[in-house]
Amino acid sequence: MILFHFPGAGPDARGGVTRGEKRRLIGLVAAFVLVLVLFGLSLLKSRAPAGPGSETLPASADELPAEAVDLPEIDPARFEALVHDRRPEDRVVLESEAIDAAFDVARLLTPRHFEAMATPVLDAAGIAAIAAAPSAHRGSPRTLRGWAGPLQTRRRTFTGAEEHIGRVVLEDEGVAYLLTLELPESFLDGDFVRLDGLFLKMYSEEDAEHSGTWVEGPLIVGPRAIRSYPALGTVTELQDRYTNPTVLYDEVLVRPDGTMNPDFEFGLPFEPLWFAMAYVRDLPEGAVDWAAARELDKPTLLEVMKDGQAHRLAPFRIPISRLQHATVKRATENPARIDYYTEGWLGNNMWDNVVFFMGPFEDREARLADTVTARGFFFRSFVYESAGRSVRVAPVFVLKSLDVFDPKPDPIFATVAYTLAGLAIVFIAVFVLQVRRDQRRSAVWREQQVQRRRARRERTAAEQANPPPP
Repeated sequence: MILFHFPGAGPDARGGVTRGEKRRLIGLVAAFVLVLVLFGLSLLKSRAPAGPGSETLPASADELPAEAVDLPEIDPARFEALVHDRRPEDRVVLESEAIDAAFDVARLLTPRHFEAMATPVLDAAGIAAIAAAPSAHRGSPRTLRGWAGPLQTRRRTFTGAEEHIGRVVLEDEGVAYLLTLELPESFLDGDFVRLDGLFLKMYSEEDAEHSGTWVEGPLIVGPRAIRSYPALGTVTELQDRYTNPTVLYDEVLVRPDGTMNPDFEFGLPFEPLWFAMAYVRDLPEGAVDWAAARELDKPTLLEVMKDGQAHRLAPFRIPISRLQHATVKRATENPARIDYYTEGWLGNNMWDNVVFFMGPFEDREARLADTVTARGFFFRSFVYESAGRSVRVAPVFVLKSLDVFDPKPDPIFATVAYTLAGLAIVFIAVFVLQVRRDQRRSAVWREQQVQRRRARRERTAAEQANPPPP
């Protein structure tokens, strides 16, 4: 029997996708996946922290204020029923039951409570308003700041608890009285203190220096007095006492001459820091030509850290940098009278160090940003202990402004992404169409082969049934 060979009729002539087509499909899919992976890695790299990693930063927790505060009940009518201060002779008496009632409430109040109640700071005008109508202000919260003393310590007969009472001269020379259970550590008569408490009554004492002279003022009852500082007021000029090298010698372990720094310590000097914060806060608009200020690039940063005194409170523009951490913190009692401030860390691929910043403002949106620009003043370098337990040095800047930088995406990336996606769709569509066309052609070819075989069998059968004559 004669075997006929038809093109494509060998062992590889199978229906569906051929081996070569499968290889081309796998190669196309692999190339497409590779492109997607490379594109995703480029995006992740662009979002990676700039500059030194976060492991070089000290551990820090946010200190944002609570959204709501539950206030204890203050009943002015109860105080009104227990105290008497309408007549001058009533104002020299301290009613024990009224004091107990005031302390029962005052002990429950925290600084957050006094802030939520918008507690006013007592001054001469406030004293005059209270003296004119004590009953209208009974039990109202007040913040008392001033020079305290001399103070008297008395012990309650039944409870044995110590109480401290004395005169306070306010910064505007008004006079008030405090009654508290706790005084600052190492307190001396004449120290400047702060007391958050409740107004109980108008109180009067004889002036020890002027016999027969009675000094009158509102009595503020609070659980604890803390150390405070006279206000700096509005600061628009630098003062040598806060910027000289003996106070602000930059924190380096080894000095440029190779000697050890005997003043090496962690942290920042208290009074110079708050002076710098007040100076930056009160600086008038237009006082600094920021366009002419130096940009904090790598050489400039190294120069600043090498010689901090030469750049003390000099203005700098901080370029687009990665915001590695930012939070709003409640300030401790300070002479700048700043209640909240913003602090954080900046990193930049062009720097060898991270930068620590503090700003005399509340920026609760910055902590959500990725990149920022800033304008500020170099304060000093300081040593900190990183989260990795190593000792590092960072420059400190007091910022005038911190601006979120929202970069507009480069349209080339979107163009590339859309182009790749379009090409992939086109390639896949063309390949699917090609496969379907080949499948149709294969089906037609198979049908033709079947028809030919059938016709050939029919001819063979006919020839066998009707052989030709010999």
